[in-house]
Amino acid sequence: MKARSLLLLCAGGYQGLALIQGLQTLPGLRLIVADAWADNVTRHLADLYVVAPPLSEREAFEDFLLRLCREQGVELLMAATGHELETVERLRGELRALGVTVLVSSGRALRLGRDKLDFYRWLADEGHPALPFYEHPEAEGAPPWLIGKGRATWGGRELLRHRRGQDRVETPEAYVWQPLLQDFEEFSVDVAVRPDGAVSPLALRRRLRTVGGYAVVCEPGAPAEVEAAARAVVQGLAVEGACGPLNLQLLRWEGGVAVTDFNPRVGTSMALSVCAGLNPLEFLLAPPRPEAPPARPAAPLWRSTQLFRQQAVPRLALDGVRGVVLDLDDTLLDQKAWMLDKLRLCWAALADRLPPQPQFLADGWALIEEGQRADLFDRLCARHGWDAALRDALIEAYRAALPAQAVLYPEVLGVLEQLRRAGYRLALLTDNPAASQRQKLRVSGLPALLDAVLLTAELGCRKPEPAAFRAAADALALPPEALVMVGDNLHRDIHGALCAGYRHAFQLTRPGAFFNFDRRRWRELHPEHDAWTALDDLRGLHAHLPAATPDKETR
Repeated sequence: MKARSLLLLCAGGYQGLALIQGLQTLPGLRLIVADAWADNVTRHLADLYVVAPPLSEREAFEDFLLRLCREQGVELLMAATGHELETVERLRGELRALGVTVLVSSGRALRLGRDKLDFYRWLADEGHPALPFYEHPEAEGAPPWLIGKGRATWGGRELLRHRRGQDRVETPEAYVWQPLLQDFEEFSVDVAVRPDGAVSPLALRRRLRTVGGYAVVCEPGAPAEVEAAARAVVQGLAVEGACGPLNLQLLRWEGGVAVTDFNPRVGTSMALSVCAGLNPLEFLLAPPRPEAPPARPAAPLWRSTQLFRQQAVPRLALDGVRGVVLDLDDTLLDQKAWMLDKLRLCWAALADRLPPQPQFLADGWALIEEGQRADLFDRLCARHGWDAALRDALIEAYRAALPAQAVLYPEVLGVLEQLRRAGYRLALLTDNPAASQRQKLRVSGLPALLDAVLLTAELGCRKPEPAAFRAAADALALPPEALVMVGDNLHRDIHGALCAGYRHAFQLTRPGAFFNFDRRRWRELHPEHDAWTALDDLRGLHAHLPAATPDKETR
């Protein structure tokens, strides 16, 4: 099992942030961000952040891009802004020769996204709903009040209100002119087109409030006539070479519907669609399906709101760290999902002796969520009045059940591959019965990404005993002070690692996992152990670990 390396070009700003927010929940990706600024809003959200030459240095940037794709084994490429689209178009053939799937518009679609006047001409030629347009504000037949849109701009930038015959414009040819509407609704559409031309479900939203051209408050959904117009235009653009994440904007008023803008790249406010449960990137990167279902949120939504999220990154003294020891359950692997999959197989093996599957799973899940794992089947049998023979059969069936796969958290493969590329040695140190853990490892593909696997059940010592952590250090041929620990349990993983002399520890809290520690109170009770940092996901490691030097003889 291997992560796919996805390069997000010029993705250090808010458009890149919208892309990353749509990609973070998708499994099996190693996210690489390249941008000209060393510090930016996505620096600590990617697996690898690379400083690129400025686009203005054309030859240097193109050499950098091709070299980066070769060295990092880039398989997928997206562009975050409109500035780099021409560069990608020039290098498309060379990128394909390197095995890169370019998820960026090409050909006429790229030109239509660059010039609003060309786009409006195309809309008219293809019979799509659009407002009348004029090349000059004093054109014959133009209405008294006009709005001028910069031909090469996006969103609400460079808009002019013009009163025909009275206002003067210095460079009218730099704008395209349309009737000024007074009462209308504005809609934004986030969508993705695959290289084969397949179009994702539409993520539609009504824009209620914008600031500086950015949508900050939206209402998910749109009337049927808006959806139909948007679908027809996107399908037409796909024929013209549109590809990757795209954004379309429309107006609706008493007189009808009109398409107003096409952005051949991600919309900055796509995060509003993602938070509503409508993620076009999932369609773009998932295996093709014959018929894509329409995109609908799980429940009717009233509003989606764009918020700023702050991130504080502490300065940690981790120079000399060369290895990472990781817990398994609720750190790399979704333990509850694994247990539920085993319960499904357990029911299938004994279906003739058990209640209907929905009831059996619901009862078992309720006990799991309450933390009743050790005596799960004793409690199930007591609740239903089942005898000891059925209890023993359930335990045997559960132990023998082997799900087809183990659910890894989305970022795990990308993070582990990036850590290895950075030169770190990786070990797994896990409690729980050895047979169960080996089942998980067999179907997860994790051992191929690790330098050592240690099951405490076979070591004769369990976490938090320091001996278990020293065994991991010995397996990596590294001293404890050159290691950091990553786990979900403050007592077993964090306390144990620090007592064993590890340089630092990272405590990871997964939504829905078994443990929800009070970090503040734990610090109060363990003032002697302050060398640990809280993380929300595994990619947070990249913000703290320095570049390591691979030791080829011991890898």
